[in-house]
Amino acid sequence: MLTALVLSGLANASDIGTDRMFGLGAEFGNGTYINVSGKYWFNEKSGLSFHGGTSFYYHEIGARFESNFIKGEWFDWADLPIWWWVGADVGVGTSWGLVAPQVGPSGGAGAALQFNNFPGEAFVTAGLGVYPLSWCNSISPYSTFNAGCWIQGRGTLGFRYYF
Repeated sequence: MLTALVLSGLANASDIGTDRMFGLGAEFGNGTYINVSGKYWFNEKSGLSFHGGTSFYYHEIGARFESNFIKGEWFDWADLPIWWWVGADVGVGTSWGLVAPQVGPSGGAGAALQFNNFPGEAFVTAGLGVYPLSWCNSISPYSTFNAGCWIQGRGTLGFRYYF
């Protein structure tokens, strides 16, 4: 009986990251209003995600290495993996008559609901980015350290469909 329960749970598990390796969708956050979002899974545990978007005055692209540290199969209708991520963001701000780059590393954690009977996932991430090259330098190259400019929250809410 125990074997039957385990096998039935495996049969209902999401095929994201095993049979379906590439996902494409949209996310909100990362300093922009809306981003195109994608992810390619190397294996069942880790993958590379990417995003690119704009908020009309700030434009950004970025990539992240993600690795699951909890592969939760706690629901009958979806899996709930939780992962850590590390990456880099490259952006350019175009406001107040300035064109200013922003480049730096970022890192954090995320979680997703990967649906069992539909090849999609709803996800959320949270983290920090550190931008030694940022728009603050363009305003005043002699300015002192400004934590609100050089250290920024990086969070997203999104959805991807897997092919």
